[in-house]
Amino acid sequence: MNSPSDIAHRLVERAVTTRFSTLSPKAVASAKIFILDTLGVSQSGSRVPLAEDLAAVVREWGGGNAARIWGSAQRVPASTVAFINSYQIHNQEWDCIPEPALVHPMAVILGTLVAWCDAHGGVCGSQLIEGCSVSVDIATSLGRAAKNKLRFFRPAMCGTLGATAGIARIEGLDAATTRSALGLAYSQLSGTMQAHVEGSPMLPMQIGFNARVAIDAIRIAQRGIRGPLQFLEGPFGNSRSSTLNGIELPSIILSRKRRSPSSRTNPFRTVVRRMVASMAYLRCAITTTSVWRT
Repeated sequence: MNSPSDIAHRLVERAVTTRFSTLSPKAVASAKIFILDTLGVSQSGSRVPLAEDLAAVVREWGGGNAARIWGSAQRVPASTVAFINSYQIHNQEWDCIPEPALVHPMAVILGTLVAWCDAHGGVCGSQLIEGCSVSVDIATSLGRAAKNKLRFFRPAMCGTLGATAGIARIEGLDAATTRSALGLAYSQLSGTMQAHVEGSPMLPMQIGFNARVAIDAIRIAQRGIRGPLQFLEGPFGNSRSSTLNGIELPSIILSRKRRSPSSRTNPFRTVVRRMVASMAYLRCAITTTSVWRT
């Protein structure tokens, strides 16, 4: 159930042994860039009209002032902050994405990690970078390993497992508790691509709902409640269930070298980047002379 040869064991060991001191200068610099980029994207997302409606909804989820919603002075429970902030990051799809993984890692990850840090305090910048690096490593490893067509919403699911591992690293949890937390998070994953094909605002909300899962999973695991240990390779684990069916775990997770965030992330969504490039091309193509002739 917990053999050193199984994939989950090795993945967890890689997460719990990562230290800020072992990250390359390039990885640290890249993490800073994408943390700032994601914060900026979230501020833009806070102005989307639906954000106010959701802020009104979450006030009914219970009171508290543990953490702050970005773009406002409102303080609510940490899990609620994770939901709103992660939604704001992804609601315009301007957040970074590693193309091979098809995962928007920072949407769930930064929204969740900062909510946790805000609520608990005493976390320095190097710890946040360390946690983000672990989170991105886990999330994009799982995303890169998936070979099936998207049916379930991979950014939310992979991002949640990554965020769970990242909080565990910030908290200094041991391998057994970290693995339990990942199993607990896996058991609560949700979201499909139906919202995507319909253009429903539920799509970025799925990011938010799964962000809450990461915080709840850590809290439950810290209480000593054990989650499923074979969340990757069990008969109903991630590698065999329909969420990531066809996942090639050994080749991606075990055989490859650990990568820095810089090799995994692009600052803008593919669609937006292509749209901007097309507009720039049209601007060059339409000369001043042709405009005046019109």
